[in-house]
Amino acid sequence: MSGSLVFRVTTSSGDTLALKGYSIGTTVDRVTEIHSVMQTARNNGCDLVAELVPRRTRSQSQTHPTICVFGDRCWELTRWVEGHPFNQFDDSKAIRDAVSKGATAIARFHDALRGLGGSGPFGACQPAPCIAARIHRIKEIDGDIASLFGANLNQIANPDLRRSLGKCVERLRAKWRNASGSLARSLDIQAKIPQPCSYVMRDIHHQHIFFASNPQNGLLLPVVSGIIDFDAVRVDSPATDLARWTSSFLGNGSSVQHLWDAALAGYRLQSSLNVQQEALFRGLIPATAWISLANWAIWLVLQRRSFPVEDLAIAERIEQCVRIVDSIG
Repeated sequence: MSGSLVFRVTTSSGDTLALKGYSIGTTVDRVTEIHSVMQTARNNGCDLVAELVPRRTRSQSQTHPTICVFGDRCWELTRWVEGHPFNQFDDSKAIRDAVSKGATAIARFHDALRGLGGSGPFGACQPAPCIAARIHRIKEIDGDIASLFGANLNQIANPDLRRSLGKCVERLRAKWRNASGSLARSLDIQAKIPQPCSYVMRDIHHQHIFFASNPQNGLLLPVVSGIIDFDAVRVDSPATDLARWTSSFLGNGSSVQHLWDAALAGYRLQSSLNVQQEALFRGLIPATAWISLANWAIWLVLQRRSFPVEDLAIAERIEQCVRIVDSIG
């Protein structure tokens, strides 16, 4: 939904690669920053990050050796990441196992980037940017919510999308005022607490960590085979990645508490969060869920934005947001 283009490429020698064109408007400097993070993670032992393939043409840029600018996009080439996103959402035990293993993989990525983008061995100690961003967004939504409630959904042509948006607006009408006030108060408290920050992914959903089967004791056990999509990397609290990852599994019958516990258990196998970071992790899940739900309604109904995917895919994303806010109360 970001507007990026991705192609699977098989070479004559049998190598499989991923060719990606970043969304229009993404600058060379931004892609350079993303590639620096990816390469640092791999150099420090996190081989779950795809290997960037450098340019080999005569005009190869020494300044940007892994970026090609063609047309109106920046392009990159990486080794193909094998595996697939988790898809067993009818099995609560499998969900908890995937959340835990994914959290361990996220911790590996964080450990490989300790100190990058900040001072000291654990990065800059500062109020987490993710908190200020959510406080700001809640205020923006508060200003738009009355207009949203008065809007006519018949302007949405696709009936499936219109039906999903109807559920979305119904939840917001019933619960947004109470939810936003409670979330803002909780986030205001967290905003005053400096925390270790370093580069994190910031947009790590269940689709972004791949699993593959690994034979062990005669069984095919799923293991993490790779992490994809680093478009959103910035300096922030590790808690924001753990919250994004965990919340993407909500709405499928598993309780928030069980998923929290699974994520923390998996993360602790590789690294750790302090008390303040764990509190932020728990607090970010409901904040992110409600903001995501409101965003879709505002984007589609008030701003009339379009996305480069089918309406059904957007409707399914909105339905997931509705299920998530229903599961957290």
